[in-house]
Amino acid sequence: MPIIETCYTKIPFYFRNSFVQTVVPSIFYSVAGIEYTRKRLELVDGDFLDLDWLKNKNERIIILSHGLEGDTQRHYIKRFAKYFYDQGWDILAWNYRSCSGEMNRLPKFYAYGDTQDLSAIVNHVLTFDYKRIVLAGFSMGGGLVAKFLGTTTVSKRITHGLTFSVSCDLKNSVEEVEKIINTLYKKVFINKLKNKLKLKAIHFKEFSSLPIEQVQSFANFHNLYSIPFHNYNSLEDFYAKSSSKPYYKNITVPTLMLNALDDPILGAKCYPYEEANKSSRLFLETPEYGGHIGFSIKGSKHSYMELRAEEFLNGLISAK
Repeated sequence: MPIIETCYTKIPFYFRNSFVQTVVPSIFYSVAGIEYTRKRLELVDGDFLDLDWLKNKNERIIILSHGLEGDTQRHYIKRFAKYFYDQGWDILAWNYRSCSGEMNRLPKFYAYGDTQDLSAIVNHVLTFDYKRIVLAGFSMGGGLVAKFLGTTTVSKRITHGLTFSVSCDLKNSVEEVEKIINTLYKKVFINKLKNKLKLKAIHFKEFSSLPIEQVQSFANFHNLYSIPFHNYNSLEDFYAKSSSKPYYKNITVPTLMLNALDDPILGAKCYPYEEANKSSRLFLETPEYGGHIGFSIKGSKHSYMELRAEEFLNGLISAK
């Protein structure tokens, strides 16, 4: 019954505010000492992925998957990368199609729950001599990692999954983000996605006739882009197949899921207690505070995510 009792409890009052936890680190936190080496992975469909490496010439590696409209420069990716790189791990942080600073070649870019590109990344890493491979994902990336682990017969060299702030029930998460209280988060995401559609419209006729300016909600965006470009039948079909929660029962490697109860992007169905109770591999931890990919620690350049992940990888966490 892998429900984990949290250690993220003794935190100052200002970190008990989900807005502070979610927004402030993304604006003010910076990570020094990270110099990625970028390599391009050519894909079988003619597109590409840009991969950012940190190499210690080690036999163990962590693959990092970022969130919606993020990239490898996001503070949570660089913070996590530096923490484990300094401990001797190799790091591969990958950018989703269209997120590396150069637009991808094909009309479609990425979609929530589409694990095809993560699979390509994992297969690429398996061509190297790593003996221990760990998959870590944040927000949308956490959903990708969890779904990949629950839908794939993974190599024995993949030993753990690490997931943070996971909207594992996508429909429920969208409903939460679109509440009036979360208007700021909704506008930020929608504007970024609209801008990406506009960039696509410059080069691809498939987008030029779309009513992009009318996109005011996630449902609008998914109906306009996700469903037709990723071959879903309907919005309900997209939400059902893109959510990672239905696949947790099939996860075969120890996987940590850290979801704060005050996360403004997660609804009540995004805390899979029942699935964790039935699983021997999904370790669910739900602190009262932490916001969305926050989990800040007073006076520390690290977050609780890195510290908890290290404990998990070292076998120092057990269920209640």
